[in-house]
This record gives sequence, structure tokens and C-alpha cells, in this order.
Amino acid sequence: YVHDAFYAEAVGLYEDAVASDITQAVMANSIFSEPPEKMVERYKNMLLESMTEQATSYGVNLDTFMLNYYGMDTESYMAVFQEDATTMAQQYILFQAIADAEGISPTKEEAVKAMEEQAAEFGYASVEEFKEEVGEEVFYEYLVSEKAMEFLKSNAVIKAE
Repeated sequence: YVHDAFYAEAVGLYEDAVASDITQAVMANSIFSEPPEKMVERYKNMLLESMTEQATSYGVNLDTFMLNYYGMDTESYMAVFQEDATTMAQQYILFQAIADAEGISPTKEEAVKAMEEQAAEFGYASVEEFKEEVGEEVFYEYLVSEKAMEFLKSNAVIKAE
């Protein structure tokens, strides 16, 4: 049992590293214009919400959390969030372009089915509750990214260092 758990964790870490390396390589070889401001703002808000939840779990506000755990004042972490959100938007745009070019964008039916499966898997009372919590647009972007990454993984030449 312990061996299986360690093996599963190792495989997961390897898969994450491969996905990260592929994303970095493709991003490095791509040229971007500024992504839509609304998209960047949405990603920045997601980062803020996530970090605020993490701060709350430690019993502090976001400013205190970021200062104590990351050594950043408000202006600094907001600049980092802006940069990260821009990168996230560019990555999604890249994945959408790959999905479009390869004809692998999820259909509405696939998205609905996947949303139903995820809602059930994560214990939501209904798909509507899942949609409210996650958001249809965010979930669709997740699906596009997953399909594009599957495509990239199956077509990449991976070399061990």
C-alpha cells in the first residue's frame, strides 16, 4: 500500500513537471499581444480570492499573510498578481489557439457532461451549484487547457535531463 501511494505521488509529480516544462517551452516560443483586460482581471481576482482564503485559514488578513509568509507589501504582491494573471491569460489563449488549430476544443455537450461529472465527483448538490461556485467560463477554460495539454503531451518529445 505504501509503495503504491509513493508511486502514485511520484507519477503525479512527474506529470506535473512534464506539463510545466511543455507549457514553458511553448510559451517561450510564442509571441503575445496584451491579453484582454477583463480576462486578466478575472484571473487576478481568482488569485486574490485564493490567497485571501489561505490567509483566512491562518487567521490573518491578506496584507499580513503576504508580508509574513512572502515578505511582500500590498503594492508588491498586487504587481506579482497582475503579472501572474497576465501569464495565466496568455497560457489560456495559447491553449485555445492549439485546441482550435487541432480541432479539439470541447463541444457544448462535452462541457456539460464534464461539468456534471465534476459536480458529482466533488459532492455538489447540483450542477447549478457547481456552475455558481466555479463558473461556466472558468470551467470551459479548464477543459480547453486540459485538452490542449493532452494533445501537447502526446505529441511532445520528452528528453530526460
